[in-house]
Amino acid sequence: MKPPSTPDPAFSEAPDTERAPAAGRVRMVRAAVPSPVRRAAPEARAAGAPRTGGAPVAADARRGTLGRQVVIFAVGVVAAVILVAAITGDRGYLDVRRQKAMAAKLQAETASLHQENSRLISEVRALRTNSYVIEKLAREKLGYARPGEITFRFPPTEPPVKPTAPPRPPGGG
Repeated sequence: MKPPSTPDPAFSEAPDTERAPAAGRVRMVRAAVPSPVRRAAPEARAAGAPRTGGAPVAADARRGTLGRQVVIFAVGVVAAVILVAAITGDRGYLDVRRQKAMAAKLQAETASLHQENSRLISEVRALRTNSYVIEKLAREKLGYARPGEITFRFPPTEPPVKPTAPPRPPGGG
C-alpha cells in the first residue's frame, strides 16, 4: 500500500455536486492551471539559440507531411499492384471470364454429342428390329435389288470447275 502523498496543486477539492450534497463527499477536480513554458532569455534568442516550446518549426511540419505523403503513395502503389493482379493474374477476372466461356463452349459441345448419341442409339434399334430400314440401307449403300427389279446407276454429278486465269510471269510482262 502506498503512503499518502502530498496533494497535487493541479487538483483542487470541490464538493461533489453530482451526488447528494448532504453526503459530504469530496471530488478531485483538475484546475485549469497553465503549464509553465520554458523560454530562452531574450538575449539568447537574438543570438540564434533554438526555441523551446511554442509552435513547431516549419521543417518539423514538412517532415510530418512528407512522411504522410510517402505512406499514402506506398498504399496507392500496393493497391494498384493488387488491382492489376486481381484483373490479369492467375485466377484473375480475365482468367475467370476465359474459363466461363470455355465451360459454356464445352457444355454446348456436350449437349450436341448427347443428341448425336441419342440419334445413333435410335438408328441401331431400328436396324435391329425393322426389316424395312435394313432393306433401304442395302438398296442405297450396297446397290442391292429384289429379284425382277432393274437398277439404273448414274455417275455422281460434280460441280463444274471454273477455269482460272493462268498466273502472270513475275516481271510484269
